[in-house]
Amino acid sequence: MAVTGGPVPVAIAEGSYPTRESLVQMLRVHNGVELVAVCADRGALEVAIEGKRPSVVLTEIRMRHSTGPDGIHLAARLPHTHPHVRVLVLASDASAEYAERRFESGSGRVACS
Repeated sequence: MAVTGGPVPVAIAEGSYPTRESLVQMLRVHNGVELVAVCADRGALEVAIEGKRPSVVLTEIRMRHSTGPDGIHLAARLPHTHPHVRVLVLASDASAEYAERRFESGSGRVACS
């Protein structure tokens, strides 16, 4: 990710409205962050990645109303399809062991918190 001196374009994908809005409020106060997309599901995030070109994506491991770990699968794919995008995966309802297994299985540049 190149440093340009301007704000870092960030996309958020979080299925829980209260959590999503909390993230938005926390990031809005930082001059170094430009929120380019706020998404409730993986489909909207994928559209945002193509159209808004974020440098950073914050996503959860498991989106609400999802049958699988959408966020971590997307994070595993992005280094191949969009190598300029860095991903922070938020783990609120998944165990640390689950996240660690996914990371070790080749999910690449993924941070879990």
